[in-house]
Amino acid sequence: MTTGSRHIDHAVHQARLWLGDLDAELGDVDQAHTYALLRAVLHVLRDRLPPAEAIQFGGQLPNLIRGIYYEGWRFQSHPTRLHSMIEFVEAVMAAIAPTKLRHPRRAVEAALAVVGRHVSSGEIEDIRSCLPEDIRASWPQATSSTRTSS
Repeated sequence: MTTGSRHIDHAVHQARLWLGDLDAELGDVDQAHTYALLRAVLHVLRDRLPPAEAIQFGGQLPNLIRGIYYEGWRFQSHPTRLHSMIEFVEAVMAAIAPTKLRHPRRAVEAALAVVGRHVSSGEIEDIRSCLPEDIRASWPQATSSTRTSS
């Protein structure tokens, strides 16, 4: 299905790529949960980053994914304090509860891996450097590049 607008069609295509990649990573999760997971991971990540880095990261996202990322954002001068991957996963799960994700940490790591494949490696390194070591260590390194642009 196309809209007749090249820009809108491209934005939809990019969003479908991200969600399709996450579906493939998760395997046994329905699409509604895939969307909710990606949205929650993006929001928790956004709120954990210093504002300037959060804005810079948002600029690297494709249009529809960027809209999801900024949805409901209230600018804060200081990032949310999450010190461990356990706290990060708990924040994501709280945002999508109730959920049918059987392996929440694996699901969050899968979402981070998808983000890592679609955003420039330099930006991912900038983001990772803003995170505590425990979260940084849990973010899988991208093994292949399917970078998208907005």
